[in-house]
Amino acid sequence: MRKQTLILTTWLALPFICLTLIMVWIFVSLDKDRLMDEPPVGAGAGDTGNANALGQYLAGRDADQISKANDARREGIEIDPLQWPGGVVIRIPQNAISFNSESGVTIFVTQSKTSPGLFTSMALDDAGYYSVKFVDTEFLGPQFYVGSGIRRSSINPDSITDAKNRELRMLLLPNVIPDPNLQVNDPIVVTLEIDSVYQASTP
Repeated sequence: MRKQTLILTTWLALPFICLTLIMVWIFVSLDKDRLMDEPPVGAGAGDTGNANALGQYLAGRDADQISKANDARREGIEIDPLQWPGGVVIRIPQNAISFNSESGVTIFVTQSKTSPGLFTSMALDDAGYYSVKFVDTEFLGPQFYVGSGIRRSSINPDSITDAKNRELRMLLLPNVIPDPNLQVNDPIVVTLEIDSVYQASTP
């Protein structure tokens, strides 16, 4: 009787034992490091078609914004970089800026010349560009000024000048076509290939 019970128990447990062995084999055979390093491959790779909209919403992201970014990336159409979910990196050529090295380079982002705006420092990268990364672009204005010691002119309140009272040129970010391999959670890079950050009339 005890032998029959043991055989019956083993028979009933056999499917679960097999399933457990299969799962252990899969886990052991996976090269997890290689899988994590592999880039998305194929048409629409890395694009869920907004299927994870609820997850994006719960994470505090705008699902519609992500959907538009994916459409732009997939279809090769222009998008406002300030609407890119992963933020934006702004780059300015080093030779476009003449400044006092002690003051450093600052970018002033504002809705208008009379708005309070946001000041932040820019760093020089290895390629010879001053760059800055904005992760949260929701409250950024469309106007940018770059220089050393940026301030509003005491003579003309509508003029933005640097520490040497040189009038700064208003910069606008152009719409860009995102790289098809750029993930929406990564920042989009916008390089402004300009000759000068100063007004043409500024010496």
